[in-house]
This record gives sequence, C-alpha cells and structure tokens, in this order.
Amino acid sequence: YTALKTVTVGYLITDAQGRVVKQMAGVSPLHPLSEAAPSPLQLTTSVTIAPGEYTLKLAVADEDRLGSIERAFQAGPTQSGSFSLSDLFVGGPETAAAGALTVGSRVMHGFLQGYFEVDGTDVRFLHVTYEIAATPDGPALAADEVAPKLTNGRAVYNHVMPLRSVPAGAYTLRVRISSPGGPLKTLTRGFQIPPSVP
Repeated sequence: YTALKTVTVGYLITDAQGRVVKQMAGVSPLHPLSEAAPSPLQLTTSVTIAPGEYTLKLAVADEDRLGSIERAFQAGPTQSGSFSLSDLFVGGPETAAAGALTVGSRVMHGFLQGYFEVDGTDVRFLHVTYEIAATPDGPALAADEVAPKLTNGRAVYNHVMPLRSVPAGAYTLRVRISSPGGPLKTLTRGFQIPPSVP
C-alpha cells in the first residue's frame, strides 16, 4: 500500500482454556508502515488483560481480499530464578535509530528490532546476546552483545540489528540471557524477511 486505506479489521483474544477475553470488529482507516515505498498497513491498538497465556487471532478484509494471522503470547512476566522477564518482541523499523517499539513478523527495511525487559535486584550483572539463526536451535548467522538501559531495578533491552547480509527467508531471533551463576533463559521469536520488490 502507498496511501491510507479503509479496511475491515477484527481480532479475538482467547485464554489458555479457549475462552474469549477480548474482541473487536469494525471498519478502520489504516496507514502503510512507510511513505517511502509500498508497505503493509499498520494497525496500532492496546487492551488490558490479566497475566497469563493467550492467543491473538487477527483478520483483515480489503474488498475481496481476506487475510488472517494467529499468534500465541504471554501477558505479564515469567519468573526465572530471581528475575522477572517480559515476552520477547520483534519488529522491523525503517532505520537503525528505532526509538519506539515496533512489532511485526515481517521485516521490510533491512533492520530487525528486538525488545524485552527484566526486573530484579541484580539486573546490571546480566549478560545478554541477540542472535539471528535459521532455526531456533541452529547456528547463529549474526550475533550482538546487548547492553541494557537501567531504570529503577529494571533492565530494558531494545536493540536493532542490520540484516543487509541476510537473504530473504524465515528466521529466529534468539536471545541468550546469563547471570554470573550461568545460563538463565533463552527467548526466541520467529520473523520473516520477504523477497525484495524490484
């Protein structure tokens, strides 16, 4: 898309028992992710739900075209030792200087953004490495050590990795977290690099 488009959008959030906790459907005008080149439409919204495991089902209709996606996610932190970890998010910002969090499985502009948070008394001693791999347990194709932004006992790991040497395909962002006592947790999230449009 190259301009604002009005489409029909609906989403459904269900809990681990399959019960509907939030839902919405209606007509929404959506802007494309980028004004510089054709790109997907962007939907931004927020809901408040209790901590737990959920599934988001999203559907969009543009005249005679219909698409849907389903994604499992966790609301609230998970405990790992003495630390509380948020879910891992991935997205594709337009530049390397991404400030706000981007969320999306398709990375369009040559940069991958990863984001998660850790709470705990000794977060400054954690060691975090972001890795890009073809599979969740495959060898790293690229890796960066990531320093946190520390605020009141919370560590925010917001990092952007360039993808210029990574060809189109399906990949995993793997985040290895360790403390002075050894490995603590590994977070993973899949993403796709679509083929370039000539």
